[in-house]
Amino acid sequence: MKINILGTEYDLIVDNESNDILLTDKDGYCDESGLSSDICDWHCEEMVDWLAMQSPKIFKLFEELKIM
Repeated sequence: MKINILGTEYDLIVDNESNDILLTDKDGYCDESGLSSDICDWHCEEMVDWLAMQSPKIFKLFEELKIM
């Protein structure tokens, strides 16, 4: 299945950390957005700006996956 995340198309592969070491410490949108984990904090202005810009893309993904 192909999905679009933040403007980039990916093949969705269901797997888990025990089968794929590359999944370790990967938790989603912050990893793919360019935000480093040290600024991925809901209290900072950068995160509020990021959410404002990315939420339409996130909501579109949720609709495509029929989870919203």
